[in-house]
Amino acid sequence: MKHKKVLEKLDELTDEDWLVCLEICRNHIKTKLYNRTKIGAHCSETLGMDAVDYYVGEAIEKIYTGVWEWKFEQFSITDQLIRVINSMISEQVRKYKKAKENNQTKIVSKEPDFHLFQEVVDIESSEEEIYKNQVDLIFAAIEGDDFLESIFLAIHDGNDYSEIVEKLGISKTKLYRAIESIKTKSKTMAAKTLGDDK
Repeated sequence: MKHKKVLEKLDELTDEDWLVCLEICRNHIKTKLYNRTKIGAHCSETLGMDAVDYYVGEAIEKIYTGVWEWKFEQFSITDQLIRVINSMISEQVRKYKKAKENNQTKIVSKEPDFHLFQEVVDIESSEEEIYKNQVDLIFAAIEGDDFLESIFLAIHDGNDYSEIVEKLGISKTKLYRAIESIKTKSKTMAAKTLGDDK
């Protein structure tokens, strides 16, 4: 119920609100990571994309998907995103240092398909089986919706969010709403399937 209210508040934000918010967030990241994006934890090789795009995109996704709750009674969307970004930057440094200690040369920050939708299928089985069941269920849940199918196929093919919005000519806000819709439809179908099995 709380997340539904958050989505409603997000929906009330205008394009102008987002433009101002994103500009402030981008400048905040540039200041915070000053001269620390060429190598190390925040470089494009480690993150898979430009650090500013990565942290802004991931922070927005966390708000839209409910991973991080927007406490709109206390914080503006800009302040809340900056809090998420600061937390992500600290966590990325921690992960990077731990990986270096374990002699890992490559840190995979994100595997869009499996990790984005992994909560949809809640069964005890191997990762490969979960992946197959998850993909089958999602495709069944969104069958007939060309837009959602195009979004999921793009994610399934390993495109990052910047690539998807560019290819489909949509805003990131619309992309996050589509992802949320895919999850909702998939969870509804999963619950129905489990109910039918009982």
